[in-house]
Amino acid sequence: MTITITGISHQSGAVFTAQFTVSGGSITHSDLAVEFQSDASKSFTDVQADALSAATAALQS
Repeated sequence: MTITITGISHQSGAVFTAQFTVSGGSITHSDLAVEFQSDASKSFTDVQADALSAATAALQS
């Protein structure tokens, strides 16, 4: 299963929304989204890592 972050938007304060797609085998789910907490002062790479963690956690719940 591959999770690809396709977009990150900053909502307010420490709240962000990540758009992502999930693909595995012959199935692809696109246009998924998850809200997550991060720090706007972090580098984009670090925020992206937080987004990936949130997306992964959302799929496992």
